[in-house]
Amino acid sequence: MNVRLISIAVYLTAILVSAAVMGGCTTAPPFVASLQSQPQAAAEEDKELSGSTTDADSEQDATTSAATPLAGAIWIANEEGNSLTVVDAATNAVVTTLTGIPGPHNVQVSPDGRTVWAVSGHEGLAIAVDAQKLSLLGVAPVGSAPAHVIVSPDGATAYVTNSGDNTVTVLDATTFGVRATIPVGAFPHGLRASPDGRWVAVANLRDDSVSLIDTTTFSVTATIAVGARPV
Repeated sequence: MNVRLISIAVYLTAILVSAAVMGGCTTAPPFVASLQSQPQAAAEEDKELSGSTTDADSEQDATTSAATPLAGAIWIANEEGNSLTVVDAATNAVVTTLTGIPGPHNVQVSPDGRTVWAVSGHEGLAIAVDAQKLSLLGVAPVGSAPAHVIVSPDGATAYVTNSGDNTVTVLDATTFGVRATIPVGAFPHGLRASPDGRWVAVANLRDDSVSLIDTTTFSVTATIAVGARPV
């Protein structure tokens, strides 16, 4: 049974938020993420067997078994299952399920395909995972009730909509530090970047508008009225 258990303590230390946005510092408590990568065959076997592997066995499996590169993969956020499922796009077979991610509401793959981002709506976190090693890369604090996450075309920046406090959090995609917190419309949900990365459009579900963010200044330059409940 090939079960890989990766336990990584990620300390969310005090981070400086741009004074132009909100001023001051925010300190988040330590968050320990435990990701268990379980291939589908092993998951089915677990349903039939009452035995379990030890931590030492799991660590040995993690050391001796390398991730199998996929030509294409589909990532699925299982919000009530606290997990992400990976499907081989060529065969439609489930490759593995990563557990230990609290309430993932949305999942996005970076433009280069190397990193997968998810938001934990329960914990107010953005989580980055190595797409090939299936290991945790980093965790960052965001706002209340995060809805969606995207990565800029150049892969340098991640943007998270926070539906609970009507903001967008801007993250450094390498260090996972917060670069800015941008006030937008009511209940921001979906968002997309322009092909050149200069603009990010945010759908505000509860005031029927789209906020246009200038990524050179991290500020809203326009609010556009649209149809009812844009997502």
